[in-house]
Amino acid sequence: MSTKDDGVLRNRVSRRTVLKGATGAAAAFCATGLVGKSYTRAQTTSLKDQILAIPGKDKQPTDSDMEKVGEMVLRKTSPKGAFKGQTITFQGLNNAGFHINVLKPLSKAWEDWTGATINWIGVTQGDSYPKMHQAISTNTVNFDILEGSGGWEGDLFSGNWTLEMPDKIKALLDFEDIVPYLRDPVRTWNGKIMGMSIDGDCHMWNYRSDIFADKDLAAHWTKDKMPGDFKVPNTWEDTTAMTKWMKGKTY
Repeated sequence: MSTKDDGVLRNRVSRRTVLKGATGAAAAFCATGLVGKSYTRAQTTSLKDQILAIPGKDKQPTDSDMEKVGEMVLRKTSPKGAFKGQTITFQGLNNAGFHINVLKPLSKAWEDWTGATINWIGVTQGDSYPKMHQAISTNTVNFDILEGSGGWEGDLFSGNWTLEMPDKIKALLDFEDIVPYLRDPVRTWNGKIMGMSIDGDCHMWNYRSDIFADKDLAAHWTKDKMPGDFKVPNTWEDTTAMTKWMKGKTY
């Protein structure tokens, strides 16, 4: 996410600007390396095999290995040292082996090339939303770029905390290559693209079909005057009711 220009990163600017502070180096950070053409290239050329060879099958990659990958996918869209002396503060999840713990070594090559420094703020999964909400509620934001959930968009976008992504950044990112369900329904507000997805989750709903085909259970459901038919729930409310009713049943 970036401002309307690619000028020098403002020194902490106003806390009201939040991701609006992501000018210059921050805009380039969004546009370079971690997502976009580098990933597309890795999927379609021998670069994929080169990356998969680091560190090799069944081996756990080290930070050094991830730094090598970062060098391989770096897109040098700005002159060397173009953002020397600038600092970007990135707040994201510090889950072991994931999120900023992966982004740190991947971004090392970008820091070396641009001269910019990334200040990392790690938060836990449980603290991520409360810390973001507290920051924008009290006007005490201390990050330029935020890794957050799509469910936060109402808080961030409706409060005018972010800026629309410039077309030139979208072009550098090969934005159209992002799968549609991670591109159009999320990170947009009033038809404007305000950010981008860095990953996608696949949520699964598993249940035992034999349980919901059991006529005895269905009869007891009716006898207990439970609402609706005895069937696979399709809302959280129905799931809660079904779970409570099922507890301790030995039919």
